[in-house]
Amino acid sequence: MTTYIFRRLLQAVPTILGVTLITFFLMQAAPGDPVQILTFSPGMKAEDRERLRHELCLDRPLATQYLIWVFGDWTGECSQRGLIRGDFGNSFFSRRPVLEMYTERIPATLQLTTYALLIGGALGLFMGIISAIYRGTAIDNFSRFFSVVFDALPPFWFGILLIMYFSVQLGIFPVGGQLPLNVDNPTIADRVRHLVLPSIVLGVTWIAVMSRYMRAETLEVMGQDYIRTAHAKGLRKRTVYFKHAARNALIPIVTILGPAVTALLGGAVVVERIFSWPGIGRMVVDAVSRRDFPVIMASTIIGAVLVIFGNLLSDILLVMVDPRIRLK
Repeated sequence: MTTYIFRRLLQAVPTILGVTLITFFLMQAAPGDPVQILTFSPGMKAEDRERLRHELCLDRPLATQYLIWVFGDWTGECSQRGLIRGDFGNSFFSRRPVLEMYTERIPATLQLTTYALLIGGALGLFMGIISAIYRGTAIDNFSRFFSVVFDALPPFWFGILLIMYFSVQLGIFPVGGQLPLNVDNPTIADRVRHLVLPSIVLGVTWIAVMSRYMRAETLEVMGQDYIRTAHAKGLRKRTVYFKHAARNALIPIVTILGPAVTALLGGAVVVERIFSWPGIGRMVVDAVSRRDFPVIMASTIIGAVLVIFGNLLSDILLVMVDPRIRLK
């Protein structure tokens, strides 16, 4: 196991370097100039713009800018230690370290994605098991219909729809934000009310994904010999379906847990913007609109690392839940 993990980590190094290279040059090829946005003033002199461009190291050749970003600035003018030392640089606009900005917003994003994964996982797995048990019936057709509908719902449209109905018309849930603005000591109920709508919007897609996976795996397991043997022994249907069939059907589901977490983080970009959630996704959207290159590139690198480690975690969990599999 240790050798396998070490080998996978070594294989991830060239992948991450490739991501850094592609990300950097895509950002440079994107339209817009961060200096022009920073100095949006008719009275700004060209000399001042060039001085700011020099301070941000944007007047260097592209190859030099890439080396400074990855390995650090050897001239001492950009005060950047380099990506390999954990320094993502400073934001062009706030002038704060990008890593510090991420650490401030990670708890809010993790809170949102955790609840979304719980909602999507619990409801999706339950719908998949029930759909497989009652295959071909109205319950199965109803579950499959809603899984398709949930998968097709655009998050931005669904989020706005929930806000219009539950927040504007009924006034049950707040329009957005993580905490009430006029409350000094918010209660747990206040926090939950702000969390309900964005969690549902973010978790709805995974209801569809989990239900389809679980239905297919449960149907496959229910055709195995040991399930027929359990029925022949006179075990209760509830025991056969939920203890034997569903438990073994969960094994392949583990393989999508790692990618599921990274996909939820990607979906949080849209959801956090709609609900004014103070997380990473909202920060990335603001950075894209302002051409804040260090923040954008840091988000891409962090996302790539999460994908790699998510897939590795899925492989490890699969070995732990299924002893028949061995990593070689």
